[in-house]
Amino acid sequence: MHATVVRRRSSAIGWHVEDIRLVHRVVGTKHVFISPDLPELHVSHADRDVAFEGVQPALDVIAEVKARLGHDDTPRSSSGQRAFG
Repeated sequence: MHATVVRRRSSAIGWHVEDIRLVHRVVGTKHVFISPDLPELHVSHADRDVAFEGVQPALDVIAEVKARLGHDDTPRSSSGQRAFG
């Protein structure tokens, strides 16, 4: 299976797409975006652009849920440092 790490800028408020590592895979007929920095993230769609466009809204929802729960488990890179502020 081939994976591609994707980086792209976003102007949305909250966690940003460019702040985490995104992995793109094609699974069957779906384009799937996940992140080793944020295990909760999983966005898929048959159209790659639609799947990618769903990443930032998914990040925003995850941030909102974590804030409501009072969690401070900001995604961390493999070196143990926070992947973003």
